[in-house]
Amino acid sequence: MPQNITNKDCIGEVKKREKIYDAECSGLYVSLSPTAPPTFSLKYTCRITKQRATQWLGIYQKGGEGSPARDVAYWRREAMKLKIRIGNGEDIAQAARQAHDRQAKQQLTVGQLIDQRIAWISEEIEVRRHTEDGVIIKRKPRMKDWSNMASHLNRFVRPRLDGGARGYQR
Repeated sequence: MPQNITNKDCIGEVKKREKIYDAECSGLYVSLSPTAPPTFSLKYTCRITKQRATQWLGIYQKGGEGSPARDVAYWRREAMKLKIRIGNGEDIAQAARQAHDRQAKQQLTVGQLIDQRIAWISEEIEVRRHTEDGVIIKRKPRMKDWSNMASHLNRFVRPRLDGGARGYQR
């Protein structure tokens, strides 16, 4: 029989893993584990696929100085918002997958990161050296031995992490 989840349930010591379902918001439960923080999830039936699914909501967090409270009341409100979206016919799992895919497309690949690093260390900058005769201004690469580092990155790092060796020509 579901009971209302309380903050005391989330703070208390846990001997073994258990799930407590909420009586106030059907489908909402907190997973308690001795090794992990209390995590909230929502079980629901997708109206489009007619299948049961679970949406991870987040982790319990007491409010403190400068940090917002993510207590039971907060996660109950978030679960209610999701249930409204589900009731309106939205596939929240699909929306989460699309958001994850958009974020993955915006991230840099290892190869792009290596190329940016090589371009940055090989960039010529002005170096001022003060001598007795005055100031001597020279233009030189940001890193003296940049070609060795570029060679190292292209020979050892890129093939292992980027999936293919591609030389860098300057």
